[in-house]
Amino acid sequence: MQKGLVMNDTIKYLKDEMGLFVTEFEWSGASDLPLYLAKAASYRLCSCNGVDFIMAEVEGEVSLPNLKRIVSQVSARAGLQVALVAQIDARQRKALVSQGIPFVVPGRQAFLPMLGFVASAKREPRSLPEVLAPGTQAVLVTLLANPEVRTSEELMRATGMPSSSISRALDDLSRRGLVSKSKNGRAVVIERSTSRNDLVKSAIGCLRNPVARAVYAKRDEQTAQLPLAGVSELSQRSMLAAPRIEQRAVSRRAFKELEFEEVQLGELHDEETVQVQVWAYDPLVAGGDAVDDVSLALTLVGEGDERVIGQLNAIFGEELWQ
Repeated sequence: MQKGLVMNDTIKYLKDEMGLFVTEFEWSGASDLPLYLAKAASYRLCSCNGVDFIMAEVEGEVSLPNLKRIVSQVSARAGLQVALVAQIDARQRKALVSQGIPFVVPGRQAFLPMLGFVASAKREPRSLPEVLAPGTQAVLVTLLANPEVRTSEELMRATGMPSSSISRALDDLSRRGLVSKSKNGRAVVIERSTSRNDLVKSAIGCLRNPVARAVYAKRDEQTAQLPLAGVSELSQRSMLAAPRIEQRAVSRRAFKELEFEEVQLGELHDEETVQVQVWAYDPLVAGGDAVDDVSLALTLVGEGDERVIGQLNAIFGEELWQ
């Protein structure tokens, strides 16, 4: 097989089946290797989730001792971990796993402990779910709210999400045709081919209401720090009157740490009560000091209130919501 084709298959396998976006570069240290190591494999410098490592592409059948020798000697010279890329048989794979030696067999198995991966057997390509996962929707609404965000690093800064989550979300959105991505050196560049509203129209069938559940609580200093939600927030952006019971939002993760006094509806006066919406993702994930327009709309359209729908459409400048 032509040199480089196996490496391309490896990068594609890690992205499509493992959700890992690995970038690869020429490794300058390869030219300094002794001849026997230089001939033993082709080497590329790789980076994933902030971890740099060397991939060593080995051709043909190689004995287990020689595979281990390549890893140990190249790792010592590079000061980085080395992952073998080879057609390694099941016995060799088991031995490498037991000794903590990273490897990838494209289409069959990957063992990359430095990236948090233990042995992962071959599996069928993942089918796309009907609706977006919460993390994927969080990435999409951030892109919709921030058209200036053009790279995965900017997206990480805006959302506070880890690179692995960003990579999985962008892969999902790309497969659905909602965004496209390309590489520019080390940067992952994100492109949208349509306007915000047209992108919402394309995605509407896979978007979900981010509110997982709602509880009522006694208003206090803690609940007052949560962002406004629902009609309470919509009233800040329109001519609608604020509801008698204030609505606030919190992520499911942050809700577990929130200390408040839960009450029954009607137990206290309306002005002493707050509705706390528990969201599947951070209500402020888009990076602002208020919930983003799209997430807000998704929490309200299901109520069927024509006045609310009218004000939402006014925000978006067209009859987008029904």
